[in-house]
Amino acid sequence: MSDETGFEQLLRFFTEEIPFNKFLNLEVEHLEAGRAIFALEKRPEFIGDPFSKALHGGVISTLIDVTGGLTAFSVLNWPKETAVNTVDMRVDYVRRGIATRFTCEGTIIRKGNRIVVTRCDLRDEGGKIIALGTATYNIFTD
Repeated sequence: MSDETGFEQLLRFFTEEIPFNKFLNLEVEHLEAGRAIFALEKRPEFIGDPFSKALHGGVISTLIDVTGGLTAFSVLNWPKETAVNTVDMRVDYVRRGIATRFTCEGTIIRKGNRIVVTRCDLRDEGGKIIALGTATYNIFTD
């Protein structure tokens, strides 16, 4: 039996067991019930505009989805509610991501019996908003 808490298991799952998240080298800065913060260091492979060196929109939307997903997982009623998957997501790109480090903070807008709705704010290291996202996740039950 593992000595890990539920949140420690979630952290390990999101950062080590999901191959794409591991490839991105996402770092969890904070996790509590209803709130999660991921950090991402920009790499050359993440650039979408070679002239401005701006972060690719797909990387931005991925970071919002992953952060929203972890935030949704953090409020599940274990062991009855076991997983979530993305149903819908909206990303508003506010400005170019030309910084080198980004953080994405997710919070819960609403948790119901069948869905969780999250909001995520992606910021650069100076605190400027790069993108805003809302996402809806379906809750799976045993």
